[in-house]
Amino acid sequence: MRIHWKARGDNVEVEVSDGGAETEPAPAPRQMWATSGRGLRIVRSIAHEWGVQRDDKQTTVWAALGGPSRRRVGP
Repeated sequence: MRIHWKARGDNVEVEVSDGGAETEPAPAPRQMWATSGRGLRIVRSIAHEWGVQRDDKQTTVWAALGGPSRRRVGP
């Protein structure tokens, strides 16, 4: 696992990378009594932007807090 962050003015970009899995990370459906699966729901609620990048070696979830990231989201 690798954690990386950059702070520029009021904006912070955070990345968390790991060895990846067969499926792409996605926010779990809301379940009142679930004991796991809330991480990306929390990220989605506090981040200005967030996304997932995958390659053959790792999966990275990134989030921009406080304003837009330097990354392009979408096509």
